[in-house]
Amino acid sequence: MIDILFQDDFILVIDKPVGLASQPGEGVVGSVVSVLEKQLGYRVFPIHRLDKDTAGCMILAKSSAAASRWSGILSEGQTHKRYLAVCLGAPLAERGIYRDALRTGERLLEAETAFRRVAVFGGFSGEEKSVSMERFGISETRGPEKDAWTLSLVEFRLGTGRTHQIRRHCAMHGHPIVGDDRYGDFTLNKRLKKEAGAKRLLLWAWGLELPDLGIILSAPPPHFVDFLDRWKAAPHLESLIPRLSGSGTPGVREKPEDSRSGPNPPAREVP
Repeated sequence: MIDILFQDDFILVIDKPVGLASQPGEGVVGSVVSVLEKQLGYRVFPIHRLDKDTAGCMILAKSSAAASRWSGILSEGQTHKRYLAVCLGAPLAERGIYRDALRTGERLLEAETAFRRVAVFGGFSGEEKSVSMERFGISETRGPEKDAWTLSLVEFRLGTGRTHQIRRHCAMHGHPIVGDDRYGDFTLNKRLKKEAGAKRLLLWAWGLELPDLGIILSAPPPHFVDFLDRWKAAPHLESLIPRLSGSGTPGVREKPEDSRSGPNPPAREVP
């Protein structure tokens, strides 16, 4: 069953599980759309998509008319999708905007990704041989400083919605996302999979800002939490997310009864 974070008469915001495609397609076995339609008993329309291995907030409409309206709201920049990623290396600046154009098919399209470096932690040798780590902290047997890699936790906000935009911009700027099997560092991904349990893409759509609703929060994916817990200096998400969302403690405000259906939970919002 897919968790519903918010719904009204027009849309659903769901907590997309990792490993599930957003919508049906050739070769796709199961998707958010097919699972939700079976769960709810009516047709749903995705407003945007998340990569199969990205978990978190995703919007779907309850009708084609609502889908058209909310697609316009997204394109007008009235909503803000917020992501966290664990990167190999780190952005040079604490915050900034990547505006590198991205090629989609025959077209070169403008793309805008705002970033904020939240934390830098870890440390392991860039050498091919395995190193001993104490709870995956900095090893005493690490290689030369020039060969040492660190990790970073980076927040992103999208100004455009190009395919794999965050993943591509991160790779282009020298800090690919851990577990990215398409644009990432394959050698270091292999090491982190073996030594630190990084078996999936470490990109999470943690929050969604909707007009007049504040920030809707998704649950931290278990694989994301597990990876961060293995590093001594990594931040704890339970204390970090309230800070990023601009509130001391995320709250729960119930919607009117007629805006919900069945046993679905009320909206999780930050006032």
